[in-house]
Amino acid sequence: MGGTYGSALCPLSAAHACPDAVGEIVEVAGEEEARALEGVVDVEVLREPGKRLKGVTGSFARGAHVCAVGTSQDEALRRAQEGVRKLSFTVRSDGMAARHEALASTG
Repeated sequence: MGGTYGSALCPLSAAHACPDAVGEIVEVAGEEEARALEGVVDVEVLREPGKRLKGVTGSFARGAHVCAVGTSQDEALRRAQEGVRKLSFTVRSDGMAARHEALASTG
């Protein structure tokens, strides 16, 4: 998988944000900061404010993704992961995701 960075073909990688919460998204922050990082070529927020989260139930529960290029696949992945770390989701919680509820009930 590759992408263009400047005029050169470069390795491309993606990283995903998966908010593990149950409730309504109030705010998504950090999108512009993620876009500003070197090598980041795409930031897409998949779950906007007002949408409901049901915890991490599978790949369709992803909240956002960041794609980045680099001189190597490892560098591209590091840049994409750094972009994801810039994102934050504020969620008005209805409770914990099921797997956390199960842990809480045993302790």
